[in-house]
Amino acid sequence: MRILIDCSNYFLDNENHGDRAIYQVMVRRLTTMWPAATIHFITLDPDLIERNCPGVRPLVLTERHNWEMFPAALVRRSRSRRGVFLGGLRLQPRCRALCHTYPPHDIQRFAKTLREADLVMATGGGYFSDCFAKHAEGLLDTLQGGLYFGKPTVLMGGGFEPVQDAGLQAKARAVLPCLDLISCREHVTGPALLRDMGVPNERVLVTGDDAVELAFDARPPKLGTGLGVNVRQSSYAEINDGVVEPLCAALREAIRKYHAPLVPVPISLFGPSDPVSIAKVLARCGVAEDGRDPPRTPLEAVQHVGRCRVVVTGSYHAAVFALSQGIPVVAFGKSLHYDTKLRGVAAQFGRGCTVLGAGNPDFQAALQAAIEQAWETAEEVRPRLLEAARQQIDAGWRAYRRVSQIVDA
Repeated sequence: MRILIDCSNYFLDNENHGDRAIYQVMVRRLTTMWPAATIHFITLDPDLIERNCPGVRPLVLTERHNWEMFPAALVRRSRSRRGVFLGGLRLQPRCRALCHTYPPHDIQRFAKTLREADLVMATGGGYFSDCFAKHAEGLLDTLQGGLYFGKPTVLMGGGFEPVQDAGLQAKARAVLPCLDLISCREHVTGPALLRDMGVPNERVLVTGDDAVELAFDARPPKLGTGLGVNVRQSSYAEINDGVVEPLCAALREAIRKYHAPLVPVPISLFGPSDPVSIAKVLARCGVAEDGRDPPRTPLEAVQHVGRCRVVVTGSYHAAVFALSQGIPVVAFGKSLHYDTKLRGVAAQFGRGCTVLGAGNPDFQAALQAAIEQAWETAEEVRPRLLEAARQQIDAGWRAYRRVSQIVDA
């Protein structure tokens, strides 16, 4: 069994524990179903993928790929024939100025692995958005290649939101309806958008985020005593100092009222760096850093979250890691991208996750009230959150068993 997996960031410029948790759970599930499988993971950093997913074989590319190797018109024709052989590859760069960044050996290595694969997969993530349109188009190119060769081709745990980018819209409409299976990480936005793109309902499942399983398995026996905090200051989150100031005021009030230590829960460690943003918040709250190094692995990030009774976060996977351990979350978003992501995960877990608009004039008062409610009801909502996590894990495994049936067929 040979499996080719593609993701949107290639482990290079996004040191993100949420993404890595997804990859680790994906590999765990695949090797449970196919213990002898050979798994190739497209990457620009083989050392990093090998450290995070031991046993995976890196398919090393020297540059991000974003090419049109397999014309969409031929993809639909090839779906009726498994194992179509592509006689001659002709690279059609999206931008002529970038031709030199696509070395021929990258193309040949990529095409050879596609031809030999028994299954082509895309990982979960929130990259079907205007913020990450080029990432998404590159991933769709890989899926289109799998379709061209007549391979079982699936996308697992995807996050979808309305997009205006014309290139991504066109590519998604050409490729997504042809996939054998798409699993969504939430039921609020994804299924309806996929339906509008022409994806048949029977090929769409809602599973929750794959990372839920990693966090749930590491849950502590009881709630912690800390107040977790995560801040994502980036162009796609739109969190600026106008949001940070009322955030700090609400946190200071919670510290005073509950005598709770602030626990940093960073997810993204590079560009933008959560630890840097969180350190600014701690300083404004008059709280000294605890001297601990940022988590080096997804499991360490989960364990940081596990020290908390409540988590206040502007980051999606900090919310996932908390809720999956039965820890209530107060999340805040300002951009459409983050509002969509956070409301999606809140819908998956139900009571125990409150999402606030960070741009609202009453943000500070609403945040203070939400933290107080989460703190007072934490013990009550924990069993419900854990049950929601169990249900999502079960749904995820059902989706992977469906993949196995598709491959067998």
